[in-house]
Amino acid sequence: MSYIHLKTYDGVHYLCAENGGGGPINATRSWAAQWETFRMIPSQGGTVKSDTPVNFSTYDGTHYVCAENGGGGEVNATRQAASIWETFSIHRVDGAAEIANGSKVNLRAYDGHFLCAEGGGGAQLNATRTAAAQWETFTVELIPRSVTFPLHVTGTQRIKTGQWISLAATLADTGRVDSELHVWTNNEFTGFHGAGCVFAVDEMNQILWNSQLHTLGVDGTWIPGLPSSRTQLWNETIPADVMQVTETIRIAVLANPTNMLMRDIDMLVNVGKQIGAIAAVVAAIF
Repeated sequence: MSYIHLKTYDGVHYLCAENGGGGPINATRSWAAQWETFRMIPSQGGTVKSDTPVNFSTYDGTHYVCAENGGGGEVNATRQAASIWETFSIHRVDGAAEIANGSKVNLRAYDGHFLCAEGGGGAQLNATRTAAAQWETFTVELIPRSVTFPLHVTGTQRIKTGQWISLAATLADTGRVDSELHVWTNNEFTGFHGAGCVFAVDEMNQILWNSQLHTLGVDGTWIPGLPSSRTQLWNETIPADVMQVTETIRIAVLANPTNMLMRDIDMLVNVGKQIGAIAAVVAAIF
């Protein structure tokens, strides 16, 4: 597994997954930063040599590069799992050796088409060519592992109508994971509990470590003075021995099915009883 940039034939532009993943991929950037960083994963394990099948995950740690229909059309980064359309054969132009920094490569999609940076760079990326020439040639720039930190992962999930959970996590090279859980509802009458967890995974996407499961409850918006939106920050540290083989982090968000309506009603009834008791005491005093 390696973190890489892919420079186009014109020597000026880089492949870019817009927003770090989840949308289109193009070849329009003249510099390489986060959105131009990909994780090259040998789909069968081992080292990456010429003609090895590989997957490319994007900077957000969630999406994979995909040649729609296995090739012959557009290339994007919309898939959250790697299967055949997300698998490419990486061919080293100058011989059947391990892919190294500066290697010139062609990328063949599942159906045999090659990835092409139109114009040699500066425009769209597609998988429409049946032969590899200049526009289908890319230069691999390997990124030292330390340069990839901090790693950022974020995700938002609608649990059901009006109920939302989001979780953002950042992993530093020290192993510290800083996370922010946000739970909110637009429903008037019912709240819910949402939870989030962070995972450290290796190059084969196997879970090595997980954070505690953090849970937040919110009330329906009809409850005056009580939160229908809550945020919690926390940090935990991945052990040093686990950190040595950690390649990225992933997140999970889920709903606790507890409905907070009855709890809200009970609380209001209890508050009402307390107010009644206070009123009785006040009446006795005055």
